Amino acid sequence: MNTSQHKFSERVQGLNRKHVRMSKGVSTHVQPDGLIVMHPRRRRSGLPLRGIFMLIAVGIAFKTLLVIQLGQITFQGRVDQMMNGSVVEKFGAWFMQLDPVTLWLSEFILYYIG
Repeated sequence: MNTSQHKFSERVQGLNRKHVRMSKGVSTHVQPDGLIVMHPRRRRSGLPLRGIFMLIAVGIAFKTLLVIQLGQITFQGRVDQMMNGSVVEKFGAWFMQLDPVTLWLSEFILYYIG
């Protein structure tokens, strides 16, 4: 009697968890035998990782093009000037610092262009 009561309470708890998940949205699927089955929607991550990676890639590409256009010494001089500015300029200077990826990309592109 005790084990059957325990199994019953586990099934009820599982149904309650499924009900809570399904209250946030469901997706339906039709099985080959014609039975319609509903599943809770999968939760998406709160962070848009693809967007963050795209911003980083665009930033690195922008820095690379500036290094190619201005040269490393001139680019670093302008970043140093930005370090003496306001808080926004200091953040821009921190972001625009030369990093190994930017240097490698600029040298790679300059090798093949000119």
